[in-house]
Amino acid sequence: MVQRLLRLRQPRLAVSARSRAATGGERGFTFVEALVAVAILTGGMVAVAQLLVLSLQMHHLGRATSSASHLAADKANQLMKLNFDTAASIAITPTSPDSLSQNVANYFDSPGSGYTRRWKVEAGPVTDTRRVTVRVVPPTTNLNIFRTVEVVTIVRRW
Repeated sequence: MVQRLLRLRQPRLAVSARSRAATGGERGFTFVEALVAVAILTGGMVAVAQLLVLSLQMHHLGRATSSASHLAADKANQLMKLNFDTAASIAITPTSPDSLSQNVANYFDSPGSGYTRRWKVEAGPVTDTRRVTVRVVPPTTNLNIFRTVEVVTIVRRW
């Protein structure tokens, strides 16, 4: 019994020597292995950072486009309620200058947030109708954040 206790208390040197001999006496990672791991980790982090920036740009673009779409739809709804005979805003637009590419009196407004709404009114496909095109121009020309939105609808006389 005493011999058995002594054997339990003795360190197992034979096992340690065997494991050291099998691994060549190395413990841990080499400097080159650590550098390769850090390089791979850095590459992955840079890729994730680029995706984050792109995701934020797309989110901002979507929000700005949604706002511009609401502004265009609101203007189209306002024009639908106007009288063809008395309202200058729903009268057929002169051909020159182009009211969609530049501000023409009675055919543009600035609803706020830096946007400009321009619209063009043409004779409709049938009598007592008008084809209305509303273009919302963003405050800047940065296409990564803002885009021009255009809505086309047919308005009929009430």
